[in-house]
Amino acid sequence: MTEEKEENEVELKIHNDQDDISASNLQFQEFGTGNPVTTIPLDAGEIGDAGVQTNRGVPTSFDSADEQEDTASNLLAKKRRKNMPMWTFEYYMQFFDITTTQVLQRITGSVIPSFQGNYLRKYIRSNPDFYGPFWICATLVFTTAISGNLADYIAHAGDYQWTYDFHKVTAAAGAIYVYAWLLPTILWALLWWRHDTVGANITEVVCIYGYSLSIYIPISILWAIPFEWLRWILVILGAFLSGLVLVITIWPLLKHENRQMAVLISLIVLTLHALLAVGFKVYFFGSSGQATLNNNSTTVITSSPTWSTLTTT
Repeated sequence: MTEEKEENEVELKIHNDQDDISASNLQFQEFGTGNPVTTIPLDAGEIGDAGVQTNRGVPTSFDSADEQEDTASNLLAKKRRKNMPMWTFEYYMQFFDITTTQVLQRITGSVIPSFQGNYLRKYIRSNPDFYGPFWICATLVFTTAISGNLADYIAHAGDYQWTYDFHKVTAAAGAIYVYAWLLPTILWALLWWRHDTVGANITEVVCIYGYSLSIYIPISILWAIPFEWLRWILVILGAFLSGLVLVITIWPLLKHENRQMAVLISLIVLTLHALLAVGFKVYFFGSSGQATLNNNSTTVITSSPTWSTLTTT
């Protein structure tokens, strides 16, 4: 009998506690301090930290859903990288552990601007990689150099003195790898130096910049078509689409800056991205002027012996 009585008392206590909890979710409560505490009940299926509470006159606002997602993703990334020293081969292997589907999704996202979700948060943050940026840069080096020489050959059609310019490969590699790897490192270091915190780690920023160059691979091939108006249209189109994705992605990282500085940094990022495309066009595909210059020099060389021969005669 004693045990049954104790069980009944426990069940009654649990039942009373549940009633108290249900009541507290439906009404305001006053505590001894005289300051109200407002509790907003959670809907079914929501995360527990989605509410807002005010206690003792001091408001405490929880992070937004996006920031919570960023925090969870950062914790997941740190968990994956723990116990992996930077000087080990395994540490760098994780940046090349990515599927073809993920690479294609990141390339597509870097070309098509979207205001529905941040590119970093949607594609990169869960698993930043160097595989895609490395091969995008390598492919762009060769497509730019080969297409540039092809355009030069078309401009010199019928000129037997035309030779392949291997210096274009070196120039393309230097410009592309400096832009894709050094520039994002400088940007990340600047933001970290100014505020001791950045909304993304350095690998994520490098990954963003690397994928932003993917649009120039098909454009560099089309630049071989000998129509100047088409080349400039491709320059504007490529710089606008990928530059817009880049600025939209970088903008949340500037939340610690004042509005004027954030706009200035965004404009610098967009300008440098456009200058890269203009530089490709002018240096690798501006062969029409070079062809005229070479033809004029050839005329001078062939006419000079004739003039000296006539003079001697």
